[in-house]
Amino acid sequence: MGTEQFPKENAYSEFITSNGGSTNAYTSAHNTNYYFNVGSKSLPGALKRFSGFFHSPLFSESCTSRELNAVDSENKKNRQNDVWRIHQLNKSLSKIGHPWAKFGTGNRETLTAASRKKAHPELLAPNASDSWQIPKHHLPVPPKWKVVRQETVVLRARNEAPVSRMVGESIFSGTNEISDSWHSPESLDDLTNMTVREFSAVKNRGLGRTPLMLEDPRGPEHNGIIVYAKTVMDFRALEISWSCEWQDPRYLTKPAMILGHLLGHEGPGSIHAYLKNKGWISYLSAGIHGGGRGFSFFKVTMVLTKDGMDHHKEVLLTLYRYLEYLKASSLPTYIHEEDKLIAESRFRFAEKRSADKYVSSLSEKLSGPYPRHLVLCAEQLVWEWDEPAVRSLLNAFTVEQSRVMLMAKEGLPEGAWVEEKWYGTEYWTESISAALAEEAKDLSKFNGIYIPKPNEFIPKNFDVEKAVIETPAKKPVKLHTTELSTVWHKKDDQFWIPKARIIVRLMNPICNATPRHSLLSRMFVDLVKDTLTEFTYDAELAGMKYSIVCDGASIMVVSEGYNDKLSVLMEHVLEKVKSIVITQDRVTVIAEQLQQEIENFYLTQPYTLSNYYADHFLRETSWTPKQKLAELDYVTPNDIQHHARELLARTHITTLIHGNINSEESLRIGGRIESILGSRPITAAEKSLPRSLTLPSGSKYVWEDVVPNKDELNSSLTYYVEIGDLMDAPLRATLLLFAQMIREPAFNQLRTKEQLGYVVSSSAWFLHGSIGWHITVQSERKPVYLENRVEGFLDLFRETLKTMSEAEFERQRDAFAMKRLERLKNMGEEASRFWTHIESGYEDFLRNIETFFNNYVHHNSSTRRKLSIHLTSQKKAPAKFSVAASEALLDVLKQEGVPVDEDQYRQLSAAEPPLDTVVQFWTKHLENHASSSSILPRIPDISAQYPATSFTEELTLPESIVRINDIAMFKAHLTVSKAPTPVIP
Repeated sequence: MGTEQFPKENAYSEFITSNGGSTNAYTSAHNTNYYFNVGSKSLPGALKRFSGFFHSPLFSESCTSRELNAVDSENKKNRQNDVWRIHQLNKSLSKIGHPWAKFGTGNRETLTAASRKKAHPELLAPNASDSWQIPKHHLPVPPKWKVVRQETVVLRARNEAPVSRMVGESIFSGTNEISDSWHSPESLDDLTNMTVREFSAVKNRGLGRTPLMLEDPRGPEHNGIIVYAKTVMDFRALEISWSCEWQDPRYLTKPAMILGHLLGHEGPGSIHAYLKNKGWISYLSAGIHGGGRGFSFFKVTMVLTKDGMDHHKEVLLTLYRYLEYLKASSLPTYIHEEDKLIAESRFRFAEKRSADKYVSSLSEKLSGPYPRHLVLCAEQLVWEWDEPAVRSLLNAFTVEQSRVMLMAKEGLPEGAWVEEKWYGTEYWTESISAALAEEAKDLSKFNGIYIPKPNEFIPKNFDVEKAVIETPAKKPVKLHTTELSTVWHKKDDQFWIPKARIIVRLMNPICNATPRHSLLSRMFVDLVKDTLTEFTYDAELAGMKYSIVCDGASIMVVSEGYNDKLSVLMEHVLEKVKSIVITQDRVTVIAEQLQQEIENFYLTQPYTLSNYYADHFLRETSWTPKQKLAELDYVTPNDIQHHARELLARTHITTLIHGNINSEESLRIGGRIESILGSRPITAAEKSLPRSLTLPSGSKYVWEDVVPNKDELNSSLTYYVEIGDLMDAPLRATLLLFAQMIREPAFNQLRTKEQLGYVVSSSAWFLHGSIGWHITVQSERKPVYLENRVEGFLDLFRETLKTMSEAEFERQRDAFAMKRLERLKNMGEEASRFWTHIESGYEDFLRNIETFFNNYVHHNSSTRRKLSIHLTSQKKAPAKFSVAASEALLDVLKQEGVPVDEDQYRQLSAAEPPLDTVVQFWTKHLENHASSSSILPRIPDISAQYPATSFTEELTLPESIVRINDIAMFKAHLTVSKAPTPVIP
């Protein structure tokens, strides 16, 4: 959208990206948040462009029309997403008329509803019968975008709707007050003057703050019920929720946090531990979730196993009985003291985030019910112990006031199924029985669950060995190297916080040698995590966490957090890795979870799948989820136990220790790791790191498949071009600069102008040994059409490069250099940068665009190497009634003597409504007309004779493309990239 000062529609985004920045926005339950980041020298220009949206937007007709399409496309993207579906179902089961009950995201129908109410013309001529009025609820025809545009302008001018809150390293709400949040090197006076200068034109419209929604969104009929809801993906979950008093004003005491701690604990004696050991759940969370300004929801969510689904009543009773137990128990004050200490240390030693994310978060806080001097800490710190407030909230958590939602793809009790209006989620409800409510109060069967014990992992030593350092070290030091292990170390010399990270890689080729080996490794890792849950939960609460994952031919173990007890956590994790005993009951649970994960993977968004397949095609050793799933039924506990012993018997250990730990302690930790594992070294040949597959010169490969989810309307294209060797530093830098330069033009052309779909992204792509560039598009259009449009865009961009001024190129180059030299914000970024080089095998810590584009990217290049993945939707798109078909039908109507207002008929026809809508409309309005039987059967024939051009896929791929029919054979004929080798000995 352009502004009066900058009418070009992409002037803002073009300026931001060409100066090394990016933009984003999101909408929550009660505000919309816009933010950006840009080089500090470009901030005045960025702010001038940004502020214009809120005092002088153009709302051009073309822009309004395209934005309608973008919102509608986003909604269609989410229609098969269970998170959105269940969220809206909860909203729909609310009081009629309450703001919370509204459709949360919008689509073409809702965005044009106002225009239909105020400006919807009668299609029929004025002399037609009154009974021939257009029924608005039967006409989801996207009406005139011109009307929508006019109403948008009028609403803004009259301020009949509140102006959104805006962020962008500047945040303000356009009601009665403006609040700014900046992160910039300029002085406060300069920032203030800049804000006043650019935003003074935003009118104070006297609206006041957004009103609070103090009314409970749920009525009596919405509580004390069980909702059975069918899901798209294969999972089983139980959600118990209560609407409650708005918790934000209780920031001093945070009673909901105390109850979330008690109900969501995963340590010994917790509900989680009890139900997990029963084999009924695999996940539990509890706490405030969602809500709006004036009310909150407290939710307990559990992911059920198959057995847990069969015992969901017992699971539900366990929760209700624990609540009764808590009501009858004294609440120890140490829980409050622990939460207070943990919150204080987390706030005190919080690591820096990216500037745009920080100011975006701060803008939310500025709208909260907090005094100005506590804005930064009100959401995080805990001050007072208020047991009456805790008990008041706890006492409100009754069976009668709860709402239970049982979610599953299959296996739900049968009932009178209905469909939710916006997403079509199938559900039915019933009241919670009085018998179950009585059972919930019976504590005679309640045992094995108790209030959490004191947390022994809370750190006490926050000392930091700080020194005067003129220039921080650019790389870690190799402290120790043998055939068995290598230890890297980097003492923190710039952040000075009592935290550290320990990263351990255990390499053994058998980890990923075959699909079976890969599956066994994954199950081993998941079983380790499963066993460690109770022990590590307190550590995680206290600010120390770990992860263990499979990574190609290695197992990766990472621990991070306060260094006081970090090595203890790492040693315990590795001891469990070494000594775990595999049992059938836990293997059954883990296998069930893996099967669900793999099957659900193929139901994810098409663009996620096409990106995955592109990556899979280009990896030397990569197994698809289906290949692994084929082995799942043949895995026993003994198989996993044997695989674990074999994997750990011989390995190479690479360790990076980074943070507030000195070299002596790092050597001790490295020694303990060797001692705990007791491994022998693998051979030098077995230490080779993963490699990528390279495409031959002049290749034009295409792989085609269908989107697995038969109900998914969208298709997807991933278009990849290989650039060259990862070790070619100049080429690598050129690729990154090119990726920056093309990102915004690609988005502007393919998404904004051509309206291909909501998902349009492009970026550099780094593989093990090779580099490339890709663009991904998800759309209702078919992949062949999308590939033609991508190559059409590349033609346009070639002209852009030809005509680009030297000054514009210099700005792009300077912005790129600034971004690459940007100072690290926290130890996590530094550790990630160090580990990326260690893990890749490239221990290099030192660190003519047009020719590049023409040689490597443009489709006319004879040496270009291209692979594209086409995933085509199986769902037939609704037939559109074209403008040409409408004209043909108009002739028929006039011939049959049906009176029609031709001007208004053509206005509605311009939107090309769905064929079904046209048939429904004329079926009703010709019900008593003599020619009804002769007109109605002809409508589908007319539609077929004059198909809508917008969905006619007349484009084809060039004859020179090579289709991939056998993936294994294709990969076998590709050349392998160079093996990573150290640059610095």
